[in-house]
Amino acid sequence: MGLEKSKMQAKYEDVIARMTMDHTQMLRNMEEQHRNIEWTSQNRLDSEAAQLRWEYEQKEQERKEQEKRLVGQLLTSQNDNEAWPDDKLKYKFSELRQLIDSTTSPRNKEFRIPDGHSLGFRLDPTNFSTRVGSGKSHYLLKSAIWKILQEQFFSIPFGFGVFGPEKAPAELMKVYFTWRELFDMKNRKVATSEDIFDLLRKDRIANTWRSATFQTINEALTTRSTLSHSESLLAQFSAENTQVAVDRIYAILLEVAKLTNSGVREEVEEQVHEMVRVSSQIAIQFGVHTAQLQLSLPAIGEKIEIGENYHDCEDGDYNKGTIYTVDVVVVPGLEKIGDGRSDMISKRSIVPCEIFPAES
Repeated sequence: MGLEKSKMQAKYEDVIARMTMDHTQMLRNMEEQHRNIEWTSQNRLDSEAAQLRWEYEQKEQERKEQEKRLVGQLLTSQNDNEAWPDDKLKYKFSELRQLIDSTTSPRNKEFRIPDGHSLGFRLDPTNFSTRVGSGKSHYLLKSAIWKILQEQFFSIPFGFGVFGPEKAPAELMKVYFTWRELFDMKNRKVATSEDIFDLLRKDRIANTWRSATFQTINEALTTRSTLSHSESLLAQFSAENTQVAVDRIYAILLEVAKLTNSGVREEVEEQVHEMVRVSSQIAIQFGVHTAQLQLSLPAIGEKIEIGENYHDCEDGDYNKGTIYTVDVVVVPGLEKIGDGRSDMISKRSIVPCEIFPAES
């Protein structure tokens, strides 16, 4: 009995051992198969990823080349004395923004605002740099430059701002009223600048005259064969305004640079002159266009909704539909009202305004 039991136990142990060996071999085979599948899959994925990368790089290169060609066509085929299409307005506005971004970039150490330094009420009325830290101070500097450009070139509507904030359009509009009297003895004369602007917003004939007149002014200001600044009052106004804008921007940059015992490099001075030149080009388009062009500048503390008209300066329109309170207007928006002919009312955004939101 004992011998039989021992044989039976040995048989069971042998069966268990074979089963264990078979199970171990099966696991090894499965692991090997899995590794092969993984290796094959990874190779396939790597190959597909490499192919996708190559296709993406090819398409990106094609896109850049096409964009370069289109920009070239856009800038050369369009007569600057005529109204720019929206795409060219966007491009020139983007060019201006890039100049300002390059100047105020954190990589320019001379314009980094040191921790604990206050810029005073004139540059930082809400104490932004102290509240959010010096790492965000470039947004404040951008805002300050844009504010100067807005005041010097865009504070008076319909293109008149190109001659400066203190040059009222009354003198130029006298020409219009004299012209209109030739065929409309009952045309309404106005006395103040606001009355003139109201007329241009509502009167199609006045608005068309304004556009045609600014096309002529634009050609006169940009053609070398025209009268010198001493002989042309409008050219003198434009040149004086340009210089004031340059001086104001340079003064702010120098003030910030002195916080780190630095100065303003020649390269930056050239960028300032270029940003003012581009601003002047855009500003005169506000006069050339029959539609009313204007900058979008929400007030500090105003509630705005992220979307087509407003972007977060860091997140774009990622949080579309979110309501924010404006802390700093980093980049103004560009808007078009009507077409100056059949439509004098509808408003749409060409370039969204970018804001730094207040902490909630």
